[in-house]
Amino acid sequence: MSYIFISYSRVDKACAYKIQRQLEAQGFKIWIDKNDIPAGAPFPMEILQAIRGAAAVLILWSQNSAGSHFVGKEIEEALNQKMMRSMPVIPMWLDGHPLHPQLESLNAVHLSTCSNDEIDGLINRLSNLRYRHFLDFDPNKPLGDKGAAPLKQLPSLVSLPIVESVYCKGRAIAAPNMSLTAARNHPARRLQVYLEFLGKAGNEDSISKIYQALQSSQPGDPFFMFHFTGHQIGTDYTLVDDPADSPHGDWLDPVNTIYHTLEQIIGRGGATLQVFNAIPASLNFAIGMQFFKYWHVQLFHYTRSQRYQLVLDTADL
Repeated sequence: MSYIFISYSRVDKACAYKIQRQLEAQGFKIWIDKNDIPAGAPFPMEILQAIRGAAAVLILWSQNSAGSHFVGKEIEEALNQKMMRSMPVIPMWLDGHPLHPQLESLNAVHLSTCSNDEIDGLINRLSNLRYRHFLDFDPNKPLGDKGAAPLKQLPSLVSLPIVESVYCKGRAIAAPNMSLTAARNHPARRLQVYLEFLGKAGNEDSISKIYQALQSSQPGDPFFMFHFTGHQIGTDYTLVDDPADSPHGDWLDPVNTIYHTLEQIIGRGGATLQVFNAIPASLNFAIGMQFFKYWHVQLFHYTRSQRYQLVLDTADL
C-alpha cells in the first residue's frame, strides 16, 4: 500500500502535523512536505510526483489554504489523479471558508477543532488505506517450507517476514523444520520475542547470543522467535525522542503493530513469552504492559558478564 499525501497551508501546519502523527501511529504511511522533499530537489516537481504516487490525498481546507498558490496546484493535480485512476481525494474542512469550487462535490470531513475525536473519525474513513499489513504466514507449516532465508551469522536458523508497518517490521525465526504450531504444542509452550529498536541494523550478534543462552538453559526446548525491529535511518535503528512530539508514530506504531501481530498469530494467552530487549525503557514499558495483560512473560536482560539473565517472571507478581 502506498502513502497518503497531505496538502495544507503552512499557516495550518499544527493541525497538519497532528494529523500526520496520529495517522502514522495507527499504521498509515504519510507523505508531507516538511520532511519528505530531498534537500536541493525542485519543490513543485517533487510535490507533483508525490501526488501521482499517492494512494489518497487529504486536503486541509481553510481560508489560509484558499490563498495558497501551492495548495491550488496540489488540488488540481489531485483531481487529475482522481479522474485518471479513481484516487480518493478527501477535503478536510478546518473553518467555515467556502470550499474550493472543484471540491464541493466531494464528501468533506469537518475538522473545525482538529480534535482527537475528529481525527479518529478520519482514521475510520481511511481504514482500507492502512499501511500496516500482515504477510502470508501459516502457523502449521515449518518456516523452511515458506521460503524462509537462512540467517547470515546463524545459518542453522531461518527467518520469514510476517508484518510490516510504517515504523516497525517483524519476522519469525526458527529452525527450517520448526512451525509455530509445533513450538506451541511442546510442553514448555515457550516463544521468544526480541524487540530491537536501538543499535546497528542487520547485526545478528544478539540473536546468536539469545539462541545460545536458551540452548544452554532450556536444552531440548524448541526455539521460535518473533523479532521486531524499528525505524531504520541509514545503518541504525532510530526513534524520535522529543517530549514535544510524544504522540509520534515512531513510538505508537510499534506498540500497536507488535501487540496486534502477536494477538493475531498466537492469540491471547496460552503461551509464555520470553522477551529480550534492545529498546528505550519507556517503549519497553509501553509494549510490556500489552504483554503482561494476556501472556505469561519472562523478561531477560543482557548483563555485563555477557549472558542473558532472567530478571522478571510475571508468575511471581
